[in-house]
Amino acid sequence: MDVIGALLWLSLNIYYEARSEPKNAQIAVAQVTINRSKSRNLTIKEVVLQPYQFSWTLDAQKRKGKIPSDKKAFKECVNSALLALSMPDITGGATHFHEKRINPSWTKNMVHTKTFGVHKYYKSRLERIEEKDKVNTAKTKVKQYESAKIRIKAKINVVSKIKVEEPKNKNTFASYRALAKFTKLNPLLVVKKQPKMFINI
Repeated sequence: MDVIGALLWLSLNIYYEARSEPKNAQIAVAQVTINRSKSRNLTIKEVVLQPYQFSWTLDAQKRKGKIPSDKKAFKECVNSALLALSMPDITGGATHFHEKRINPSWTKNMVHTKTFGVHKYYKSRLERIEEKDKVNTAKTKVKQYESAKIRIKAKINVVSKIKVEEPKNKNTFASYRALAKFTKLNPLLVVKKQPKMFINI
């Protein structure tokens, strides 16, 4: 769908679901719609018009996508839609919401993320678990990186204490050059294996 079409349906969803709500609540409704669009690989229009997802779409006239009569309120909703598209997600990745006065059964399989205005926002438990796994994986990689830095630093310290003497015997000169070249690649291995005549520690 084109950008204008997406903006229209996003604004309509805000208008019918949260036009009397504060700005952050309007943005949250829009971002839920966007998050659902991404997770289901659907256009904004397809998400909005999915059966039994948003109550206002049960009205056949409203489903036609006409601009509402309250132009001033709709203009505010368009502004909220533009903000939702251009700013970070404030809902914590929510894909669902409901009014605080009710307690639908589907929330049992969801995790509450935020509350804005009269609506409570949710994401699936599976998404929450995947999110935690990503965080734990990132932490593990950071620890591995830090450990690798410590090991490299230790190797550098060992090599810096080694004084290599050029062998006086010409027959061993070629071997010495090869050893010196290899030392740059694996200093600890060479320190353990090279002849004592080559180094003074």
